[in-house]
Amino acid sequence: MKEFTTLFYSMKKQRNMTNKKLSIAIPSYNRPEILKRNILKLLPEIREFSIQIFISDDSIKNETQRMIEEIQIEYRDIFYFRNNPNLGHDGNILQTLRLPKTDYVWLIGDSILIEQGGIKRVLEIITNDKPEIIAVNARNRKLDEVDLLYLDCNEVFDKFAWHLTLTGCTIYSKSSIDTIDSLRKNEYENFPQISLIFSHLAKKCSFYWVNQNFVYADSSKESYWVDNVFKIFLNDWKSVIRNLPICYHNKRKVILMHSSIMSVFGFKNLILYRARGAYNINIFKKYKLDLLEHSGLSAFILMIISIMPKFVLKVIINLKRLLKLKFI
Repeated sequence: MKEFTTLFYSMKKQRNMTNKKLSIAIPSYNRPEILKRNILKLLPEIREFSIQIFISDDSIKNETQRMIEEIQIEYRDIFYFRNNPNLGHDGNILQTLRLPKTDYVWLIGDSILIEQGGIKRVLEIITNDKPEIIAVNARNRKLDEVDLLYLDCNEVFDKFAWHLTLTGCTIYSKSSIDTIDSLRKNEYENFPQISLIFSHLAKKCSFYWVNQNFVYADSSKESYWVDNVFKIFLNDWKSVIRNLPICYHNKRKVILMHSSIMSVFGFKNLILYRARGAYNINIFKKYKLDLLEHSGLSAFILMIISIMPKFVLKVIINLKRLLKLKFI
């Protein structure tokens, strides 16, 4: 009986030990309610494996800090850091990656959720394969590649670069995070993770792909880039890819892949951008050549959408939503 009691407390202590292999890092900005809801959904599996969570907050107000303090009452391994002054999108992502001291860091956006079983699967890969970078599939991404350890950086680039724009699908080794200081700030605007991943893989390629859809975005959130989509995905995306090491061969193809696969500049999305005022005749003129490539639409159609009355489009969109709800 004494031996059993000793074993029981030994196992309990082991379960409560902080996991040294993996932690979760979340850069956040003014989304306290969404972040709280998502952390609470993650807690069961996080608690099972004693995973630390690090929050790097760029918010102006204190709501996120107060929310984290409430969660800390029931889960002690969650750590909050307030940025003052704030670091901006790119700086906050890179700062968040630096906070944990574990062997690997799973970076997720504040509106991203990890499916049950995701942490367990990633821990298995860390234990068995120890890759430099791990990436997982996500809901609503048109991507289907078998689970595999890749050792060719160009193969990774050609197949997965477009997908790795999603903040939440990538797990970084400590050795890759340690190269952050070598990145050039003017070469990764809005996509610091792409610069980090492919600069590191160019030197030491060991990339494990997990095809299961382990991450997804909270449907109630609105992406930060929606009102600036043309600059981000026509200018900044092109720039970060072009600035990657010369060992990557198919840069032009990869630049177009994200727009093509995700229909970022498809007809329906352009209508939505126009309705909210993010697309107009000046944007059309500024990005005309890029839009022709990325949208697959004619210059005439692109121009017509850019001058359509916004209020008419809003009425049509709202009517369509009402009709859809009526027939659900």
